[in-house]
Amino acid sequence: MNLWPFRKPDCVVIIIHGLQNKPPRRLFKRWCLEAIREGFQRAGLVSRLFTFKFIYWSHHLYPEPLNPLETREGHPCFLPEPYVPGVESLTAIKKNTRTSIIFRSLAQKTLAKLFLGSSIQKKADAIADNILERTFPDLSLYYANKRVFDRKKGVRDLLRAELLEAIRKYPESKILLIAHSMGSIVAYDVLADSSLSIDILLTVGSPLGSPVVRKRFAQEYGFTLTNKDKTPAPESVQTAWYNLADIKDMVAFDARLADHYAPNSRTIAPQDLQAVNDYIFQGHENHHNIFGYLRSPKLAAILYAFVDQKPLSIMERVKNMFAKYLLK
Repeated sequence: MNLWPFRKPDCVVIIIHGLQNKPPRRLFKRWCLEAIREGFQRAGLVSRLFTFKFIYWSHHLYPEPLNPLETREGHPCFLPEPYVPGVESLTAIKKNTRTSIIFRSLAQKTLAKLFLGSSIQKKADAIADNILERTFPDLSLYYANKRVFDRKKGVRDLLRAELLEAIRKYPESKILLIAHSMGSIVAYDVLADSSLSIDILLTVGSPLGSPVVRKRFAQEYGFTLTNKDKTPAPESVQTAWYNLADIKDMVAFDARLADHYAPNSRTIAPQDLQAVNDYIFQGHENHHNIFGYLRSPKLAAILYAFVDQKPLSIMERVKNMFAKYLLK
């Protein structure tokens, strides 16, 4: 949604979504924007207008999007998690956080030794491939660069091209890239191209800490990676890399990316921030859901600081004035 069609925008926010099938593009984009506005409100921040680019790629892997009108659970197009405003309190971090951190730390060290420093790495890689194919088929197709629906390009090439085109469209603008889940893997692959430039990378619910993912990067980009080595941060990131994760998000199981990624040539390395993803629908919690991350106050603060680089426009002042009356 380009709010400034007659001139180049000063700053652009790009979002790339993650794993699994999604609702139709326009609906999903609108829900993401509503979640962002909710985050601004929660954080006590004034809503700002900004140029917004939404990278929607699930249509490359699924023949039909999820349908909000489909009521049959188990149907391929059934939508189990629509956007709903948050109702849970954000005042407390999850209980048993200390226990979870200790358990994760032990598990992370074990996995790293298995996949990055083990004498049985070939068997470990075969196990990882099998787990990916069964648990995360989208990611398996991406790594294999398989062609689906008789397309001329493989999945990996298609997804990278989507994001690459969006970034190159705004060569003179500051860019904040929000990459959720598998979208952060696509983002890393694209941003490894040092000819590109973005201002801020914001990864949310990211699996980039996984030794399996990091090993894939090492194989593709030809750098050494053992249990003690760090993966290089993308050269294209100019100002900051923030990483948000909920302690109960199992996709972001190893959420301390600062432990695994070395600074790029501009000394940019991931800054890990613990967020609370409070998405809940009909009693079912999902601490990985994109809407829960987009409305988190920490994401809102980062986004607001990025957009808040100029005085409020007349349009924004009028909009916020009417918003105050509507809230009374």
